Amino acid sequence: IAGLDGRYSCGVCGWVNHHSEGHRPLPRAEDDIDHVAARTDDNRLS
Repeated sequence: IAGLDGRYSCGVCGWVNHHSEGHRPLPRAEDDIDHVAARTDDNRLS
């Protein structure tokens, strides 16, 4: 079992606890300094 900030998961059986059981709210994507809102230069295939 591995975890971060009160959110745990098991890589063997696939168990995860609910995200609301963490120690603090999850950050929003907009709070990530590497997040780009309207990115057009990605490498996704169309």
